[in-house]
Amino acid sequence: MNARKPIFALLFMSIGVGAAFASQLDWNNGSSSSPDGVMATLNGQPINRSEVMDAAADRLAAVDLKARQQAIEIERNRHRALEDSIDEIVLQRVLSEKASSAGMTAVEYRQAELERLKAVVSDETVIQAYEQVRARDPERTLEVMSDEIRTYFAESQVDDAITQGADVQIDLAPFRILAVADSIDGLPSLGPDDAPITLVEFSDFQCPYCSRVNPTIEKIAEQYPDKVRIVFRQFPLDQLHPNARTAAEASLCANRQGEFWPLHDKMFSVQRELTPELIKQKVVELGLDERKFGECMAFGDTKAQVARDIEVGQLAGVTGTPALFINGRPLMGAVPFETAAALIDDEIERITVQ
Repeated sequence: MNARKPIFALLFMSIGVGAAFASQLDWNNGSSSSPDGVMATLNGQPINRSEVMDAAADRLAAVDLKARQQAIEIERNRHRALEDSIDEIVLQRVLSEKASSAGMTAVEYRQAELERLKAVVSDETVIQAYEQVRARDPERTLEVMSDEIRTYFAESQVDDAITQGADVQIDLAPFRILAVADSIDGLPSLGPDDAPITLVEFSDFQCPYCSRVNPTIEKIAEQYPDKVRIVFRQFPLDQLHPNARTAAEASLCANRQGEFWPLHDKMFSVQRELTPELIKQKVVELGLDERKFGECMAFGDTKAQVARDIEVGQLAGVTGTPALFINGRPLMGAVPFETAAALIDDEIERITVQ
């Protein structure tokens, strides 16, 4: 559906999940019927609440993360339901108006549009589609399947064709996951801290798709130097990329010396061969203070920061990399510049009309 979307209530449907949500889960939180906090006894000896809570800390953290993920997914589905319902209402109203003008019923008008679209599906398209499915159903010939294929392609376009040219203004704000921008001060970034748009990228230094999205990120930085702040968050996929976590920690140690982006570029340039030894070689090439770098890797809090980034990403529904969030609006995968720019331009327009 072609829709013009210039005016929005910016935070009508946005999600920022943090400590406030955790407080809502305080249904029991380890309370005990015993006045002195004893949660169990073994041979007459007490097992205190504090001991149980310490032992359960990791399990409770996993449960809490799952609950927050589910809360975001529920809101995502609610928003999708609203979007789909708006689309349906628009389609039915436009269809009714066009059918009435043509002296037809809605069913007749839609069928006429469907037949028109079937007629313009090229023979080449039909043949290509047939070749893709022939192996699964070799007994059905091209002649038999031709109409079915044309109908399939026409059905995918008919609703957009009906609403083509309609002046549609959607005032429903986009779905946002604002938690991705929690605690980003001090993280590697490009662009002004007070930029109106924050792009958060979750990435993995050994991920080939992350390497493919880097030109998009670079062009965004070039085209929107004052409008966009780009924040890099770590999301190493340990099962696929055994050295990605070490690279993530190394990049944060380089950030302490103001050299995150140079090391970022060097590690991505050799991501297929990336090893701890090669990372150290790149550090030497950049002229970083090796003593400080080594101390940071051994004793710094970079491991904790990587873990925090991963948790934030998991909370936001990140399962693979790269994952981009533009003012909280998700874009998954190695998207081209044009796709990201369209979202950035939309955000700029929203801010302008406020």
